[in-house]
Amino acid sequence: MQLVPGAPPLMIFHVGGDAARALAAMTREDRGAWAVSRLARAFGSGIREDVLGTACTDWTADPFIRGAYSHVAPGRAQDRRDLIALATGRIAFAGEALSLHAQGTCHGAWLSGRAVATRLADALAPA
Repeated sequence: MQLVPGAPPLMIFHVGGDAARALAAMTREDRGAWAVSRLARAFGSGIREDVLGTACTDWTADPFIRGAYSHVAPGRAQDRRDLIALATGRIAFAGEALSLHAQGTCHGAWLSGRAVATRLADALAPA
């Protein structure tokens, strides 16, 4: 689970492997019910009344993503930091996998892209 600060509060479930494939076979309504049931297991059934709505993605059905998802193995978080800090000259890499605080999300990809574009623009600007 990922908690996203703001209003309204947002919680994202990241699911992979066999569980993701099983969820992808369900209706959107059933996926939402599954997520709420997991919240209830973790926080008690009273949490159900606090859920304002659910939304689901299905990256397994996207022909450009095909279910791919970046992750860092437990204990290897420094690898992501090292990759982001890597000096690559005029070639730069960006994307959700290269976001320190929003990895695995669209906004993480956007933030990473903006940071790289700013860095390159600053480096290439005439002195």
